[in-house]
Amino acid sequence: MASEKILSKIIDQILKKNHNGEKNNDQFTEENNLYQEIDRILSSDKDSKMSAHVMTDYNTCFKPSEHTQLLPGKVWIKDNEIYVEGLPGINVLPCIIPTKGVDLFVNHQRVNGKTAVSEHDYIYVDLHVKKKPFHLTIDISKDGLIAYMSVQLQVETRYKLIDQPPKQHIELKTTTTTKKYCPVGMDEILTRIEDAGIKYGVDYPAIQQFLANPRDGKYIIASGVPPTDSKDDVVDVLFHEKVIKHQYSNNEKIDFFNQKSIPSVDAGNLLAVKREGKVGQPGISVFGDIVLPKEPKKLVVRAGKGVRVEGNMVFANMSGRPMVKRIGQVRLFYVEPYLRHYGDIDLSTGNQNFRGNIEVYGDVCNGVSVRAGGNIQIMGSVNRAKVMAMESVLVDKCIGSIVQAGGDSHYIGNCYITLKNLHADLKSLSTLVGVILDNPKLSEFKNQLPQIVLLLMEKKFNRIPKLLKETVHILEITPVDMPSEIKVLLEMIKEQIPPRNLTKHKLQLLIDYVELAKDFFAQLGDVPADVEVGHAFNSVIAATNDVYVSSQGCFNTNITAGRNVFIGGVMRGGKVYAKGSITVEEAGSEIGTKTILHSESAEIKILKKIYDGVVVIVGERRIEITNTMGPTEFRNEMEK
Repeated sequence: MASEKILSKIIDQILKKNHNGEKNNDQFTEENNLYQEIDRILSSDKDSKMSAHVMTDYNTCFKPSEHTQLLPGKVWIKDNEIYVEGLPGINVLPCIIPTKGVDLFVNHQRVNGKTAVSEHDYIYVDLHVKKKPFHLTIDISKDGLIAYMSVQLQVETRYKLIDQPPKQHIELKTTTTTKKYCPVGMDEILTRIEDAGIKYGVDYPAIQQFLANPRDGKYIIASGVPPTDSKDDVVDVLFHEKVIKHQYSNNEKIDFFNQKSIPSVDAGNLLAVKREGKVGQPGISVFGDIVLPKEPKKLVVRAGKGVRVEGNMVFANMSGRPMVKRIGQVRLFYVEPYLRHYGDIDLSTGNQNFRGNIEVYGDVCNGVSVRAGGNIQIMGSVNRAKVMAMESVLVDKCIGSIVQAGGDSHYIGNCYITLKNLHADLKSLSTLVGVILDNPKLSEFKNQLPQIVLLLMEKKFNRIPKLLKETVHILEITPVDMPSEIKVLLEMIKEQIPPRNLTKHKLQLLIDYVELAKDFFAQLGDVPADVEVGHAFNSVIAATNDVYVSSQGCFNTNITAGRNVFIGGVMRGGKVYAKGSITVEEAGSEIGTKTILHSESAEIKILKKIYDGVVVIVGERRIEITNTMGPTEFRNEMEK
């Protein structure tokens, strides 16, 4: 039985030699090598201490006599092969130590540590090959007009043994070579493009260029034809929208009462022309589909007071100041008429509240107020009265009064916040109403919307009734011309306080109109407006833009300006605050009347004289004048 096993081993070895075409590393012929291998197998079988499955330590198995000195064996590496010189009992066998990147096999058994070998051993190494797979993906842009090919090339890292000269002991050493390549050709790429559904605009030259010089990256492999841009509607406004400010040279004398002119038109004048937009040409996607151009933005022209619309043209029906308000896609045109009052405004006439411009050829007397949605021009004096305009104010004389230009920004802001809160609450209310009405289990309540709304207001949205009442008040007293939709909103709110005959459609309409009113007040903002007065006594003057006081100056008056202040005469008593510059001919008095000049960021110029006791503030710099000075400039950085 044992002999059959030995025979089987010998035959296996012969077949393996022939199959592998292995060449021995020494000088013997193939036949001699085979004889030696057979002898080794027979010798191995006779020695009961040697196992066929365990590596043998030849230095212990073949013990020479005490007087024999063994010669050292050798092992070396060349061209990725291991060569051994040394026989058991004749030489001290050399050793091999494996390393990373290779698997070392001796006599078909993998070796992980230091191992002694002889030239009779069958030794070979399995050199590792690390591969990073090839990736190719096809992506399409969102608009379907561009197709991209993203590529990560295949990467192969191969280990190779480093040649080493003959030694008794060798630790294997390796080096690596890396190769990046594209394993697919034009046909495979085109197949993937076809699988992605791409039918139009394939860039064959770009693909060929990639294959000629493949690299990782993202490549455009197909392009559609984009649609041409559509042209939006355009409304050409044919008048000046802002007050025309006259420019003066340094040598010209400034006429404070005629620095600006208000644009005006006569009945029949053309105010604006609407040019209809045009749809662009369609394009083609990489899928071969038609790509439609974006729809042009539509503008709606509406006629307000004193205006008519004929086709795409807007005409004035009356004389006055032309105006346009932009509310979303709506362009609302109207003409502000002039309210001309000849004579005084007093208790006999009452307060004047007008949405357009007001011209008063007389005085504004004690206790009355004048409010305008446009400009106010008063040829006489304002005596212990209040004048407020959404735009500029021109007054000859101001005594013990309050004059404000540019509207009350705090008031406008509160109006906007009220409408914003109402819009948010109504939207939330509408959402909850929808949840209730769309629930099949609550179908019996579908015809009880007013009751549902009242219950929701009571339990969650209890500020809506108050906001509705505030909105009515705002819309009734604000002195500006408003779109017709806001007037409809006013009637709707009055009708639905409390909710009566409310439907889901009416609720949505109410939400839409409240949003329009909110946007209207948002665009009002602070109007850049000026105040121009001849002189002022014991008054308060405020403007969102500039304040001009002519040569007579002002006394015990507080002035606030969003930009600059120019006082042609004296500033005696009171305070001037400006975000821009302050220019005064003469400030303070010989008796030390308390006078404060405060410029937030610019400079303060004294053209003639500044008395001791005046306080000057420029930015963070505060100066108390202790001696009367001539022409002087105060700046944030230095004093001249």
